[in-house]
Amino acid sequence: MQHKQFIDNWVESILANPVTKQPCNSDSFEIRNGVVDARVYLKNSPGYHAWLDGQDEYEDWAKSDDGYDNKVENHTKEIEYDKPVYDQFEISGDFLDCGGGVSTVREFLPPDVRSVSLDPYINAPFEVPKARFEAYKSLSSPLNFLAANAEFLPFRHQSFDWVHMRSMLDHVQVPDLCLKEAHRVLKPGGRFLCLEFSKVKNEILNKFYQIYFQTIPRIGKLVVGKSEPYEYLINSIEDFYSQKEFFEKIKEHNFTNVSYRNLSGGIVAIHSAWKV
Repeated sequence: MQHKQFIDNWVESILANPVTKQPCNSDSFEIRNGVVDARVYLKNSPGYHAWLDGQDEYEDWAKSDDGYDNKVENHTKEIEYDKPVYDQFEISGDFLDCGGGVSTVREFLPPDVRSVSLDPYINAPFEVPKARFEAYKSLSSPLNFLAANAEFLPFRHQSFDWVHMRSMLDHVQVPDLCLKEAHRVLKPGGRFLCLEFSKVKNEILNKFYQIYFQTIPRIGKLVVGKSEPYEYLINSIEDFYSQKEFFEKIKEHNFTNVSYRNLSGGIVAIHSAWKV
């Protein structure tokens, strides 16, 4: 039996079959290099192969030292930009980071918060670019991590106080299932927090934004030799809901006190909602 390197006893105690939702333990799953593999795919559904192609391109890009423009100072600026965003929320209790990879959001969590990250990218814990690891001090702390899909969460009902999604719902195959699952695993009084690229409302800013978007694949081609990961990223962002559309979509899944706030003129929006 392989050693389960990336989950502690707390995570073990809340595991469930991602399809039936019945309680189980980690021995019910395959263990790959110490990672619990709870991934479930809709392989026979429309859009699966397009999603898989995009995911493969993303993983090739993310693990390269060029993929994130990897310099320590760039990641440090990212942290400085993100910190005020998370500081406005009083995060406590048990925290699920969906699509979080190595869960850089831990940089902004209080030390007493228990967190677990899941991502279909099973090698995420092993392929952190050096500059990112150096900039994010939280990455030197033990990580709770499972390979799983947000459409099929491998956790029991009402397990978390917070469910966090960042720049990932525009990459999933079925966003509605992700929202349904987020609501299921939240405790009553729990909070859903989602940061996604959105639609720029300012006409002048939007023109510059679109020009910038059009140049990204060409820059990617020059820097890393491939334009496909950048094209996939841009297409997924442009095809995602507007702020108001996503606001209504969240409400459809029984969340209350739904709200959103634009950042940087609407390039990114913070969506928040509660489960009662």
